[in-house]
Amino acid sequence: MFGFLLIPLMAAPIAASERVGQSAGPLTVRIGDVPSYTFQTAPSNGVLVRGLEDLRGRPALFDFWGPHCPGCVQHAVPHALKLQETWGDDLQIVLVEVQGAGQDEAERFALRQHWLGGRSLWSSEVPFWPGGNSLPTSVLLGNDGQVLWKGNPLTQSREIDRLIAEQVRARRAVPSSAPEALRPAWTELVRGNLGRAAQLATEVEDRLRDDPIASRDLLPSLTALRRAIEAPFGQVVALAEAGFLDEADARLDELRGAVKDDAALSARIGALAESWSGESVRAERDASRRVARLLSRYFESGGDDAIARELTEFVAANNGTRAAVRAAYWARLNALPPR
Repeated sequence: MFGFLLIPLMAAPIAASERVGQSAGPLTVRIGDVPSYTFQTAPSNGVLVRGLEDLRGRPALFDFWGPHCPGCVQHAVPHALKLQETWGDDLQIVLVEVQGAGQDEAERFALRQHWLGGRSLWSSEVPFWPGGNSLPTSVLLGNDGQVLWKGNPLTQSREIDRLIAEQVRARRAVPSSAPEALRPAWTELVRGNLGRAAQLATEVEDRLRDDPIASRDLLPSLTALRRAIEAPFGQVVALAEAGFLDEADARLDELRGAVKDDAALSARIGALAESWSGESVRAERDASRRVARLLSRYFESGGDDAIARELTEFVAANNGTRAAVRAAYWARLNALPPR
């Protein structure tokens, strides 16, 4: 994929003072590191992401870019977005602006470039730094958050592709470290049968209730298994609370089939569906659908002023809804003073 990118491009310089908004500077990572960071402001498009730990479970490619970096604008960012489109939910692309534009200007630039509207995340906070002093540069984190690769994405695109594919295969397989007693439960989990996985995990726990030594040995894998079963529920709740009710509904429908073998998990699905199905939620649901259509047009147009005015009118007409907050967030880009 993207073999033509092997032609070297001139790197854009980046001053240390431009890399981060705090004097200490970001952590410089090495291969094998597992960086930790909590964003002060959640990345744009990142309803489910507050820190690096929230990206665990799939590979995450951090692409550091700037609006004054020709290699970034013409090649690196568009192809990072293409990777996101290709791999979907199996990969997370995080675009980090590092030339001092700031979040507002970086988002406005991305809007004008027709880059917004997909699954990629956008931030001007630098959670870590790969080292060096040039752009474009990238870091690939593995499923476990470990730094697998760092360097110039234009000259090493094939290696990035290989590593992403390797990590995606791994996330779809039973962990090699899974104890024999828990492998059946892990197998059901990777097949998408959360209910059956929960049942098998409970059976193992029941058998080991009087064997503290064996229980202790299985605890790390069992804890990871339980967290993996629980994670989709937390994601659905977060989406609903942020006003993304249609997406929450779609994920809830997927979960309903995945947990049908477990009565307790099925009951949770019913309770969640009931919690946002009443009359009080109808206005939010309708607003969510309308703003989704508006934003789709807005991003596709690259920030058309007429659509921005529609978003502003939507905010006034739907004050108090989470959908209005989303509309206001993006409409503000057209109201920023010119630079």
